[in-house]
Amino acid sequence: MYSATYVLVAEESPDTIIGYHSLSSTSVLLDRIPEKLARRLPRFPDIPATLLARLAVDHQFQGRGYGAQLLIDALLRSYIGGKRIGSAAVIVDAIDDDAKRFYEKYGFVAFDDEAYQLYLPMQAVEALLKRVGLVS
Repeated sequence: MYSATYVLVAEESPDTIIGYHSLSSTSVLLDRIPEKLARRLPRFPDIPATLLARLAVDHQFQGRGYGAQLLIDALLRSYIGGKRIGSAAVIVDAIDDDAKRFYEKYGFVAFDDEAYQLYLPMQAVEALLKRVGLVS
């Protein structure tokens, strides 16, 4: 898989990695998308999306908001890239219940056929980024 990885380092010590996220392109079968959202999409068998392939915070930095910071950065990059090449949603595979709850807190919804694979439609990404003042 080809991906782009972005690393968050400590300001006072640039050799210290706080966390990172990786993004790549993917697609999702139109049949997997809820009808309410699918209605607004082209009738292709596969719909382009952005995969948040990894998001991790070093254990010594967890609980300080860095996960949220990395997620917002990943969503902003996904939104900008999606505007350029087309992407209907951001998709993530949560590794456990805690990760799933983390993503759900930001509006991600599980696919009906896979409880730990979640998506956030690009319109919801845009609305979230507007709320935090990163896009107008």
